[in-house]
Parts: sequence; structure tokens; C-alpha cells
Amino acid sequence: MRFRSVALALGLCLLASAALADPQTAAALRDRALNDNTAWDLLQSLTSEIGPRPTGSPAAARARDWAIARMTALGFTKVVIETAHAVRFE
Repeated sequence: MRFRSVALALGLCLLASAALADPQTAAALRDRALNDNTAWDLLQSLTSEIGPRPTGSPAAARARDWAIARMTALGFTKVVIETAHAVRFE
């Protein structure tokens, strides 16, 4: 029952946001995204340069440094590192 309530609330939020969205702006954003390879280039770079990055591994640290460099190069000015403690299973 709780799942249905959450699903209904989410559905209503999505309907409300779609109703308030400007169709021209949405179309322009969609078209821009479809004609821009930035996301694909980032994904390809991360997976080919860094590869698998299990939690707490040296590869995960390299991925963090990679992400900071890429986001800064893209012009993001507030790139921050947030630490998180996770259990690593082997």
C-alpha cells in the first residue's frame, strides 16, 4: 500500500511538472542534447581511461580526480568532494 501511495505521489508530481513546462523550451533542450556528444564523450572517457572502480579502490580515487578535472574543464565553478563511508565487500 505504501508503494502505491509513493507511486501515485510521484506520478502526480510528474504530471504537474509536465503541465507547467514550456513545450518550446523542452523541445529546445531535447534537440540540444541529441546534437551534443558531451555526455557520451564523458562516459566513454571515464569507462576507457579509468575502467572499473570498486568502492575504496585506487581506481575509485582516480575516477574522483578525473571527475573533478572534467567538471572544472567544463566550466563548473563549485566542484566539491564529499566523503562517504562505505563497507567494501570482497
